[in-house]
Amino acid sequence: MLLSRKLLCELSPNFSKVSDDHIRTGVMNMGMEVEQIIHHPKLENICVGEIIKVEKHPNADKLNVAEVLISEKPRIVKTIVCGANNLFVGQKAVVAMVGAKLYDGREIGEKTLQGITSCGMLCGYPELTPYNHESMSDSDKSGIITLDSNAKVGDTNIASFLGLDDTIYDLSIPSNRHDWQSVLLLVEDMSKFFGFKSKLQINETIKSDVKNIYKLSIDQNISTCGTMYVIDEYITKQSPWNLRATLLNSGVELVSQTIDNINYISLLTGVSPLLFDADKLPKNLIQKMGNGEKVIVKNKPYTLTNKDAILVDDKGVVLAIDNIRAVDDYAVTHLTKKIVVYISNTKHDLVRNTITRHNLSSKSGKNNSKRNCGYQMSLFNNMLLKGYGKKVISACSNKIALEKDKTIKCSMEELVRFNGIESENPVEFAIKSLEKLGYTVKGDTVIVPGYRNDLENDQDIFEEVLKVYGVNELPIKPYTAPVDLLYKEESNYSKLHEIKKILINDYICETKTYNLTSKETANVFNFFNLKPFYHLNPCTNKAREYIRTNLVSSLLSVFAFNLNRKNELQPIFEM
Repeated sequence: MLLSRKLLCELSPNFSKVSDDHIRTGVMNMGMEVEQIIHHPKLENICVGEIIKVEKHPNADKLNVAEVLISEKPRIVKTIVCGANNLFVGQKAVVAMVGAKLYDGREIGEKTLQGITSCGMLCGYPELTPYNHESMSDSDKSGIITLDSNAKVGDTNIASFLGLDDTIYDLSIPSNRHDWQSVLLLVEDMSKFFGFKSKLQINETIKSDVKNIYKLSIDQNISTCGTMYVIDEYITKQSPWNLRATLLNSGVELVSQTIDNINYISLLTGVSPLLFDADKLPKNLIQKMGNGEKVIVKNKPYTLTNKDAILVDDKGVVLAIDNIRAVDDYAVTHLTKKIVVYISNTKHDLVRNTITRHNLSSKSGKNNSKRNCGYQMSLFNNMLLKGYGKKVISACSNKIALEKDKTIKCSMEELVRFNGIESENPVEFAIKSLEKLGYTVKGDTVIVPGYRNDLENDQDIFEEVLKVYGVNELPIKPYTAPVDLLYKEESNYSKLHEIKKILINDYICETKTYNLTSKETANVFNFFNLKPFYHLNPCTNKAREYIRTNLVSSLLSVFAFNLNRKNELQPIFEM
């Protein structure tokens, strides 16, 4: 996950005083990992220019000749030859002047191209930074940058216009913290952890009149809630650069002003909607499992199975692969006038397995392959209604179900003993730590948000206090239990090691898979009828609840994984 420092400071201004190193240490104590901190290259000898004249190069069909105003007082106009095809009169562009050095080592100088001298370069985004290219549209990658119309000719603060003065934190989020896919909830927790008073109004409730334009039938085996909205205006033009910069530095693909706004809400809430063309979408939508239907998604054919969640109309016509992507016939195009926004909390493992099975790739699928809670969906609802006002309509009567707070029994004395906290009043420290994180402590019970699926028992609460205390602050004490330090090589291990060497020398690939699996998989190929299955309790992940009884299922899952991705299959073994 990419977190923009500018966005972090916008949502919680106190972070502007916190160094990158302190942020790295803090988020690591919270349970995340900073994979890298990204800084864009510095820009020099680059300014805002305005194209005042453009025409085809007389001697080269693929080149254009532009007259570019780079200073109004004194008036300076430069002739620049450019191969991009999105030039127009009045366009505010980024000009690399003679003498500018780009990050890839190129130095801009005067150059004669097919008989015309070019005095500078009109820049595209990829010329200015090596980062975020995958989030640019194809037209953005091949064309020059079009700045907002209020950019002033001659201004050299290009980095600020384009967000290239930002810092990007590449965070590794724990798999059990699905709520941190929401930047709002992530920043809220970071603010509490750093002791800042949060100004985020994430508990605000926005209500609107519901117009039952659509009827949505939810299958409780697929999801518990879902709803729809209509945005009555689809704006296809480019978004302002302050929004584009935030999305680019957060790894979000640019599309158009309306979809960029929706994607910004998705970034903040962690909820990725499906988008439909309102004029094409039927009025009745039904959630169900597939049954061999054939669909076209992004010009590729797919055959759906009874393990794929889908949306169909009342005639059984497939409208979308649920929470992944709309079928092409109902998807948004540049001709769309109104957009339907659909959100649901479809079971994340269904989404993830469908993505793997069909080798599908989409932003919605990526986000929704993690658990979406009702609280996040409520945040999405509030931001969409607040951001669009009268231009958005709640289009069906389905309500979003919010999780109720959970009460966890936890002895404060046991917490202190278990964590080894050294303080004048360790129990008081533990209570204040939990309250700092936003929990309510009543005696030996702790009340936590219902959407926190990672908090289930007292040991989870122990860990929360340890995060505040700091793992590095724990006293280092030598282990005093008697240990037999004499290593005795077991003959069985030696034999296994020899077998492993033989297999590898015969070009058979060794795999390493999970020891834990689901109850259903633990029963498959259980040749020796091993009982019990060593049920781990508590466990919030049903796919990792039992110790496996054999290796056959694991090896077959490796084959299936590679087969779905059309990788070349290799002989494999596991010990």
